[in-house]
Amino acid sequence: MASSTELELARKIATEKLNLQVRDIGPIGKGYNNFIFKLSLDDCHDFRSDRGRPQPGTVALPPQTRELILRIPNPDASLNNPARVEHEVAVLALLRSSESQKLKALIPDVYSWKNYVDSNDTGWILSQHMQGTNVGLEFPRIPLERQKIIVHQLAQIAKAIQDLSIPSSVRGYGGACFNDAGEVVSGPAALPIGAPYETYQDLYKGLLRRQLELSDSSDVLNGWRDSGLRDRLDKFLAEGIDAIFKTTAVSSRKCLVHGDLSTHNILVDPDTFEITALLDFELSHIASPLEEYLYSFYDVHGLLPGLYTTDEGMVAVRKALLDGFPSPLPESPPLPTGPVRFGEKQNIQWELLKAWDDELAALGVLRPATIPYAADISALHWFSQDVCQFYFLQDMWLEAIGEKRVAEERKEQQELLEQYLTGRGY
Repeated sequence: MASSTELELARKIATEKLNLQVRDIGPIGKGYNNFIFKLSLDDCHDFRSDRGRPQPGTVALPPQTRELILRIPNPDASLNNPARVEHEVAVLALLRSSESQKLKALIPDVYSWKNYVDSNDTGWILSQHMQGTNVGLEFPRIPLERQKIIVHQLAQIAKAIQDLSIPSSVRGYGGACFNDAGEVVSGPAALPIGAPYETYQDLYKGLLRRQLELSDSSDVLNGWRDSGLRDRLDKFLAEGIDAIFKTTAVSSRKCLVHGDLSTHNILVDPDTFEITALLDFELSHIASPLEEYLYSFYDVHGLLPGLYTTDEGMVAVRKALLDGFPSPLPESPPLPTGPVRFGEKQNIQWELLKAWDDELAALGVLRPATIPYAADISALHWFSQDVCQFYFLQDMWLEAIGEKRVAEERKEQQELLEQYLTGRGY
């Protein structure tokens, strides 16, 4: 949640940097990655961009505009701060090149942006205020028939993003930025996965290498050096990923991945449940059609789990998404009445998940069951994540759960890593 310091910073950017006549300014939501503010304007005729000239990825601010959104990066969000603003603006520019008019109508216009330099010289994105209501928190408790209205539209969005043509100027895998001519080209992503990679294979090598580096920075994990695992992990990095790609029929097709496509990042008309906006592209990246299922769709239970997990529900979901759904469907447990605590098992709503998969199939969206390499690459992805789960870097979390629980979590992660390495012969 934005503090008075961030509120004052937002006001300073809006009035001093952008020369907007602001009547009111207030925070929106409790986002962690950004501090988000709604600006209510008296006038914007004297608006100027930070550079004083048109920026790539922007459009002219309509003079009648009276509401805007200002997003300021949270530097503590464990993202690639120097790259994240330009990357997101470049991705938004790609989306506005879509042949899908429906998708383009959901993308907010950008009027000004500035890259993050440091805590004393922060970045921002000034964008269109989109109408609608966020239903992410309420979605699990919305009646199934209403959920299906949203799910149908989410599948259409997934199809449009998957079909988006990636320009030849974007040559690698990873992120996006602008060249001097204002074209979208390959660049570093906001996700801390390293600067753009020439091949899909290199992307996964970079991901595992980054995870090993993060594990080195964790006092709890100590790079897995005191467990006898590090030598095996290093050998797998040197040899194992190449071996997987030699024996797996992996597509060379590049695809934009939203990275967090869910009901939390859309706005809807509260009366009709029509989606009115698609938001938050900072976790987006250029990969393959598979990766969207490794980062998104968790609220419809469409996130493809890893090969090794201690959650029986996740084992069943993986099998259904890869091999087809059982008939009859498994019984869905009751929805939680309160907040879901870390480590609790998922309450899989099977009718919702099946409805989601049916929508994807009807639209011809590539999905885990129709992506030949989904099983092997998803297993590799989650193995890499298990090398250093984000919570091992969160001091507040470590202190909150206590040493005993931390040790249990570490032991569980070690067992998952050992299972995968042994299965691959390392």
